[in-house]
Amino acid sequence: AANADAATSASGAASQGSDATIGAVVAITLANVTNRAVVPATVTITAHDFATASTVAVDGTDHTATFGAQSVAGAGGGKVSVAGSFAMTILNHTTRAAIDGTVALSGGDATITAASDTSSTVKALPAGAGVTSTGDLGFGASVALNLITDKTFAEIGDAGSLVGGRALKLSATAADAAITEARMGAAGGKVALTPAVAVTLSNVTTRTRI
Repeated sequence: AANADAATSASGAASQGSDATIGAVVAITLANVTNRAVVPATVTITAHDFATASTVAVDGTDHTATFGAQSVAGAGGGKVSVAGSFAMTILNHTTRAAIDGTVALSGGDATITAASDTSSTVKALPAGAGVTSTGDLGFGASVALNLITDKTFAEIGDAGSLVGGRALKLSATAADAAITEARMGAAGGKVALTPAVAVTLSNVTTRTRI
């Protein structure tokens, strides 16, 4: 079991450029996490009862693997003021509890448990008001992307075997929370533009299989 956390933050603001003021910030978190509790294909276990569990480890009151990225950008004072704030988290989280080898029981029960608990927060934000132009153009853009793939499997593998047991319980659960926010502002100048885009793409798979 593991309880992995990862976060990235970046901030920047530009001001008082005579002709152009540009503030651009990028924050990216890439996390590939695998939790496994598996009987390998070359192993044979002989016992009365059998239990294996792959979960997010509990650390005090913390039972959630937490990930995130935050960017803060702004620009002001130039004839042309431009700010770009980009934040992205790419999370690949896999949890697997399985029998790939052989488990021979003498009349007892077998339990295979896989449980995932993740949270991902991505924010692309303005610094202060965002963009303030004293001339022709004020342009501020924010993009926040939260890309989550969470796979949770409790299974007996294709080459695995369980014999002699009384009862088998398989459990696969997943709890996934995602917050994605993009904000930006622009003021002053003959033209002021402020597009903001926030996207969450969450692919969550839970499976029990014999």
